Amino acid sequence: MIADSNKTEPLIDKLEELLDEYDRNPGSENSESIREALSLAGVLSSAVRVENALDRFAMDEESMEQAVKFIDLALKAVKSGTGPLLGEREQLYLTYNIGKIYQKHGHYERALEDYEVALDLSEKLVEVKIQAQTLKEMGEIHCRLNKWDASLEFYKRGRTILEKIGDQKGLSDVLSGMGIVSYERGNFQQATNYYSQALNIAKSLDYTHMVTHIHNNLGIIYTIQGEFDKAIKQYHECILGYQSLGDMRGLAQTYNNLGMVYGDKKDLTRASECYEESLKISRKIGDFALMAIIYLNRAELYLELSDYTMAANYCARAYRLCCSLDDFLGLGEVTKILGIIFTQKEEWSAAEKFFKESLKLNEKYESPLSLAETRYKMGLMYKRKGDTEEAVNMFQSAFEGFSALEAKEDLAKVQKELTILEQKQS
Repeated sequence: MIADSNKTEPLIDKLEELLDEYDRNPGSENSESIREALSLAGVLSSAVRVENALDRFAMDEESMEQAVKFIDLALKAVKSGTGPLLGEREQLYLTYNIGKIYQKHGHYERALEDYEVALDLSEKLVEVKIQAQTLKEMGEIHCRLNKWDASLEFYKRGRTILEKIGDQKGLSDVLSGMGIVSYERGNFQQATNYYSQALNIAKSLDYTHMVTHIHNNLGIIYTIQGEFDKAIKQYHECILGYQSLGDMRGLAQTYNNLGMVYGDKKDLTRASECYEESLKISRKIGDFALMAIIYLNRAELYLELSDYTMAANYCARAYRLCCSLDDFLGLGEVTKILGIIFTQKEEWSAAEKFFKESLKLNEKYESPLSLAETRYKMGLMYKRKGDTEEAVNMFQSAFEGFSALEAKEDLAKVQKELTILEQKQS
């Protein structure tokens, strides 16, 4: 894109040759080879090609962290001016691509810095298509950071441009993103409306990837509403779709979601199999954010098996990743699970402390579903402790939250607990 391919292809080959050498003999004695490889990165035609060459390090959790460090160094080499001088248009595409790489590996703040530069350049150069794409990516990152208002604002700005230039495929992407924000805020009806609009456009374009992606998101809503068989059907179709597309990230997400449905159905063997498959793929592609989610789901699975040691182990793994990603809602899930663990140990002070921390995070970052779930679990803690008044208060708050979300299965569980406590009080 930036430099003549005849000049850059040999450099790419050399970079990969040096990385092969590192693969065969990893260790500090090969640091010269790595430094030479990184210096070559500065004259490659695209930052994406740098990432593809370095991505082979992402084989397990430790080596993935090492890979991100190498990618970071390589991108700094690209930015440093080691390569050919770039015009504004070339700088625009390079900066956008670098933002995409940081975004993929969970370095959201650095991605936003590059996207801000790309956005300014795209506006200056009147490159409206990449301007809209940049706004979409910024909307996605703010969604990941639980900044719903900012996320919607970027998506809406992107939507306006895409509608103006008639980019239906891009419009489908943005509408899907707006659906995700609505879902995260607990507005499932609005989410479904956005998904429906995106789905109609995607089907008219034969945009298979987006059709599959939306079916996945609808499966999540079916799960929350307790329609598990519908959700499973959606997910099995998604697996076939993502396999045909070769979309490993979508496949990993779907296996994780399918595991959650089986967990809700108490089919723990199938749930564990799905989580293992999702974890295997997410490790391979270096998706740290998804790995954190899987660790949390596996922690909940071990809670069902009353294996509190393993549940705490997976909480610790999730905690480390959530901290590195600034995933505050993930931390809200970690503290909720720790509250459950200490409830089982009947260590009431610690349990209450972790539940309150979870409530605070879910309130601050506006996650109505997690908020209702935490209140329900906190109600169970107070019930077991013998504090009926506080238990009733928590169950009533949870009931209100689940009612707003139309979460039928959860409503039934809370109602059952309230009925038991009301009979005791009478």
